[in-house]
Amino acid sequence: MKIVIIGSFPNTAKDKAGVQQTDLDSIYRESDIVSMHIPLNENTKHMIDSYAFDKMKPDAVLINTSRGAVINQEQLILALKQGSIGGACLDVYEDEPLKMDSPLRDLNNVILTPHTAGLPDGVKYHKKRYDFFISNISKVMHGELPECRLNHI
Repeated sequence: MKIVIIGSFPNTAKDKAGVQQTDLDSIYRESDIVSMHIPLNENTKHMIDSYAFDKMKPDAVLINTSRGAVINQEQLILALKQGSIGGACLDVYEDEPLKMDSPLRDLNNVILTPHTAGLPDGVKYHKKRYDFFISNISKVMHGELPECRLNHI
């Protein structure tokens, strides 16, 4: 896997990991996966917008576990609907909690999580979540309805 970044990264760690520094346009054009790990400030608000989506590969996946407003959510929804990008995995949203009528909930190329990526009890919480997923998968495999379903299957 080739890893490219923008921003600060210690040179020694970068060299050991084989990470390459590049510019933002190159990241948009070349990446299969764009993962956001930045603070929200006046320079980063909506930094991922229609300009970025137009440059991304049509099968690129955008992951955001940083802050919701670094992505222009309305333009993301449009890009996902039009197939400008392949998908998105979102743990954070411009407005939290994510509204029940958000169009993001109806898209098949989106994975949504409830702002839990940074929980301090992550191992315990993730085990509980995985157990829940396994139970639901088993129910579906046996023709039963899963718990807490939002979409009809």
